[in-house]
Amino acid sequence: MGWKLARENPVNGIKFFSEGTGRTQFLTSDEAERSIVACGGDFGDVVLIALHRGCPRSEITSLACANVDLVQRTFTVLACYAKNGQTETLPMTDELYEKLQRRSDHRDHNSEDLVFFSRYNRPSKSWKTA
Repeated sequence: MGWKLARENPVNGIKFFSEGTGRTQFLTSDEAERSIVACGGDFGDVVLIALHRGCPRSEITSLACANVDLVQRTFTVLACYAKNGQTETLPMTDELYEKLQRRSDHRDHNSEDLVFFSRYNRPSKSWKTA
C-alpha cells in the first residue's frame, strides 16, 4: 500500500468553531465579602478558603484536621486529592486562620475528622444547593 498525495485539502469548506476572545474576571473585595456573607455559616468558610487559597472542591472537602497546622498557620493538601497530583503545604491568611481556629475550638475531633463536613462527618454533598 503506497501513500498518495491529496489533490485538495480535505478540510476545505469546514466551518471551524469560534474560540471567542475570552476574558479573565476577578471579584472585587466587596463582591468577595458579599459572597461569603450570602453563603453564611459553614459554607461561608468553604467559600473563604476557595477565594483565599484557590483550592478546588476536592481539596476543600478532603481536608482533614490532621492536615491543618494552626501553630505554623499552614494546611496540607494530600497528593491523592490535589488537582496537580502533588502534596502541597499552603499558608493561611489571617482571616482563614481565624475561621479554622474557631472551627477547632468549637468541636471535639480526631485527627481523621474532616474540617468541612456534613452532620455525618462525611464530605458535604450540598454544594449545588448552598
